[in-house]
Amino acid sequence: MLQGRVVLEHLERSDNRFIVRSSFVYVSTRWRIEVRAGLKTDGASVPRIFWNIFPPVSGRYLEAAVIHDALYATKYIPRKEADVIFLEAMGELGVAWWKRRMMYAGVRLFGWGAWRSHDAKSVAKAREYVKVQKLA
Repeated sequence: MLQGRVVLEHLERSDNRFIVRSSFVYVSTRWRIEVRAGLKTDGASVPRIFWNIFPPVSGRYLEAAVIHDALYATKYIPRKEADVIFLEAMGELGVAWWKRRMMYAGVRLFGWGAWRSHDAKSVAKAREYVKVQKLA
């Protein structure tokens, strides 16, 4: 369940980096994820060649993509579980079945690079803007 809407502002001198300007909460089947204003994101990490089909900062999956970025950036939970939450959130947001399965397959196959790119310093910084609680 999504509480609130994501509002992004384009960062100057960047073609694909944004900052979250409105806080929101997503409650999955096992987790409560709060994303606060100030988190940096690239929206959906889609290769430019596919932007006509999967625009990175629009579409029904935008909130799911920002949640996914937040989970990768903070490493509060394992990567595979972050990917499952991405899939679940897209379903709740009404993303077409074929589109969410393609995007999920993309993060499962290629998300390791983004996951590994977050070092201890960037994880600590991201955790200033994201809180994750396991539900009972």
